[in-house]
Amino acid sequence: MTKTLIALALMAGAAAAQAAPITLFSDNFDGAQTTAAGVTAAWSGITTTGSGGAMVGFSGNFLWNKSMRQASTLTLGGLSGYSNINVAFRLAFVDSWDGTTGSPAPDYFNLSIDGDGVLQLTCNNASGAFCDNGPGTNASAFANVFNSGWAELTRDVAVSRALTGASASITFTAAGAGWQAGDDESWAIDNVVVTGEARTPTGNVPEPGALALVGIALAGLALTRRRAR
Repeated sequence: MTKTLIALALMAGAAAAQAAPITLFSDNFDGAQTTAAGVTAAWSGITTTGSGGAMVGFSGNFLWNKSMRQASTLTLGGLSGYSNINVAFRLAFVDSWDGTTGSPAPDYFNLSIDGDGVLQLTCNNASGAFCDNGPGTNASAFANVFNSGWAELTRDVAVSRALTGASASITFTAAGAGWQAGDDESWAIDNVVVTGEARTPTGNVPEPGALALVGIALAGLALTRRRAR
């Protein structure tokens, strides 16, 4: 009985360990890019870096895209052992964003993974009356930086997506009919971290009912020991 209980407890512990996220990639654009064993990573498209410690939440270098809707893309390989990924980063709306109601508008920041749009954000630093202050937004994170004097907004962003293959292309870009680019409006990202959950071999993870039995069995063992005393 005791051996059975120990085995069940070990199975439950193994299931919990498998669910722990693994850091697959991180980049703060200061030369500290890291990847997990077996994972490959490459940036392409617009990869210009800037620096501006005056921006709240940014330090050292960061990726700064001032282009006319040209993307910055992070491609990861060696992901066949993972079931999904989570992409987290700090985003800055730089200079004269006009949101969706200003002029010219709309201005959007888009994030897609393998061509599927998973996130669209906007903000009004210049005209307009709408800024996407969603979860993770630092509402007080405004600072006059760079060369225009507009107030920039920084916010933390995180999105998740299931994986179906061994690679993932994560694309960051601007969009919208009102997007003007250059020194008029741009965006920046910093502290990009991609985590993943290991794909579990079929049959190796206890079903919820089995995990419930573990709890019941352990409770029974505790009661038996009390009676034995």
